Amino acid sequence: MKRLVKHASNLINKNKNFAFGKLNNLNFRNYIVAQYVNINNQQVVIKMSSEFEAKFGTKLENVIATLPFQNWLNNLKTNIDSFTKNFENNAFQWSDIYFKEIEIQSIDAFNNNRIGFIKFKVHLFLKKTKQVKGEFGNTIEEEIIPLPGVCLTRGGSVGILIVLQCEGKDYLLLVQQPRIPIGVFNFVELPAGMLDDDGNFSGVAAKEVKEETGLEIKDNDLIDLTQLCNNNFYGHFTSPGLLDEYIRLFLYKTNISKDKLNDLMDKITGNVNENEFIQLKVVPIDQAHEVTPDGKLLMALYLYKNVYNK
Repeated sequence: MKRLVKHASNLINKNKNFAFGKLNNLNFRNYIVAQYVNINNQQVVIKMSSEFEAKFGTKLENVIATLPFQNWLNNLKTNIDSFTKNFENNAFQWSDIYFKEIEIQSIDAFNNNRIGFIKFKVHLFLKKTKQVKGEFGNTIEEEIIPLPGVCLTRGGSVGILIVLQCEGKDYLLLVQQPRIPIGVFNFVELPAGMLDDDGNFSGVAAKEVKEETGLEIKDNDLIDLTQLCNNNFYGHFTSPGLLDEYIRLFLYKTNISKDKLNDLMDKITGNVNENEFIQLKVVPIDQAHEVTPDGKLLMALYLYKNVYNK
């Protein structure tokens, strides 16, 4: 990891404003400063280019107020408290953490102008303190080390493992649709969807099942696989090196006739208003891992076989 400075004590003494989050010397040209937030007893600024307000028609305070960003900020504040309390016991000789700023870099909105994705960079640094043996005894040496802080928030989602039992065999009902981020037009995956702001996991799951498969189910027909895994988990993180996204997994299991099973095969579904182009796929459950590399599906299958059926 590239080190910002070799002797942090000299930096701190010369520029306490930077080290302790006082941002008097920052260049705010072309930025709107909406507010300072208190993190780890430091006043940290959140800033965004003034061009975004003109381009997206939204103010920085609206970006900050989105549920995914607020959840991220609250998680950071909560976890940093326990993180700093255990500094003395950490294996990396960290002694403090400093925040410089949070910079909003990009925003994407949905068709209804609701903010969907926020990309931002957190400029933060760890102070490492260690003893160094010298000719005239031990000395204390300090270093400031930057941490990777590029983040993309989109919030939580739900995924539904649909198990169809027919004539003594188990099948999965999957969806096939274009997934441009991975350059694929026919990606087979677990039915899934983003959470609404009210955070109603099972309600959103039932809604997604209807929209993507045409099956109508009730909230209480769903089994919460994530809760069975650990009651303290609100979801499973898919790519924590960049994304805040977590997915809560549900199971819907039902008996079905051969005729109805055949009716579902290659059926065209999807929400036209959301430009969804979905084709259903019915796959024997023991062949699912050979059909798609979808991580959501493999995770749900693991919980189904090792937690639900345990």
